[in-house]
Amino acid sequence: MQFNKFKVDNKFIVYVQILNITYKIRSLITHLNLNKKDFSSRFGLMKLLNKRKKLLNFLLKKSPKNYFFIKFELNIK
Repeated sequence: MQFNKFKVDNKFIVYVQILNITYKIRSLITHLNLNKKDFSSRFGLMKLLNKRKKLLNFLLKKSPKNYFFIKFELNIK
């Protein structure tokens, strides 16, 4: 990933949060594919998805260019 070209400020913290949440979401999705009846993990996944959505909306308001960059880099729909 090419996150080293950004300055360390509040926007960078948002990028790191989105990155960490995305990796947690992907691991939970693989877990839920194996354990279909694990509803507590499904609830946690929904919470993470909503949190990432809020962070992406914040990033869209602050810097649309970086918003589209991070969506492309992380392959987020």
